[in-house]
Amino acid sequence: MISVKFLLNYNNHFLLFIFNSWLLVQRQKTNICGFIFRLNLKRSCLNTATASELAEMAYSEAIYGS
Repeated sequence: MISVKFLLNYNNHFLLFIFNSWLLVQRQKTNICGFIFRLNLKRSCLNTATASELAEMAYSEAIYGS
């Protein structure tokens, strides 16, 4: 089994994407089209955002839905 530490060092953006997706599912946001649209809006930010910024985006998505 791949360790979480390795994954964080390898690609923390991917893990935070999974975390963000999980939070969306927990809030029963199953509108895939809306999710893809929001993801496309954020895509330009993903290349330059730090891990903490991505976590903050995931948190605000879960709490405020925006």
